[in-house]
Amino acid sequence: MISDILKGASKIMSPSYGKGNRRKPLKVKAPRFRGQRHKLRYRPLHGEAGSADADVVREGRYAIQELTELYDAHDTYNMDETGLYYSAAPGRSICSATTPGVKKNKTRMTLALTTNADGSDSLPVLFIGRAEKPRCFGKKTAAQLGYLYRKSAKAWMNTKTVQEWLLQLDKEMRAAQRHILLLVDTVSSHSLGNLVLTNAKLQSLPPNTTIYLQPLDAGIIASFKARFRSM
Repeated sequence: MISDILKGASKIMSPSYGKGNRRKPLKVKAPRFRGQRHKLRYRPLHGEAGSADADVVREGRYAIQELTELYDAHDTYNMDETGLYYSAAPGRSICSATTPGVKKNKTRMTLALTTNADGSDSLPVLFIGRAEKPRCFGKKTAAQLGYLYRKSAKAWMNTKTVQEWLLQLDKEMRAAQRHILLLVDTVSSHSLGNLVLTNAKLQSLPPNTTIYLQPLDAGIIASFKARFRSM
């Protein structure tokens, strides 16, 4: 397939293409062309950065910078969700020969991580699972075990959970006499609806720009998951 793509490209790139010259396209040896001569590789595509318009990212960055300048780093927060496949077996192992793997366990939960810009305050992780009361809790509640846990049918964040969490955060900031800025993704579950917050300003990032503008996507979540896998 790669060879066919390269041959088609050679037709288009040929100076004589479309001028009545029916010269055969170049014979392309794909492995040599890709690997030895041009150092090309057949690679998977990662992330969603290709969906972001450069102008939208630039304008969004300026807008966020202007807004964050109104707050101290201590009072500028970012909240982002991530999926955690906590029952999945390790994908690598120490062995002397090729070892067959096992089917991946896709049991997951959603984690909401929140921290401020100077790293001085990391809020408790919000865990969202499918079970009303997971068996591992035993006879205790999540609060008694020191966890912030909510139940969702698909273990996803939803508007009700977000609003409950925001109300509690706003209450804590009001008690501490602080006014904070909270940056979040632009998704339907992050809607305030009729909710009124007095001490927490919710600011959504422009759509399709979180790969560039979301602070927690700049390595913090990756570091958290790496730490989890190392345990």
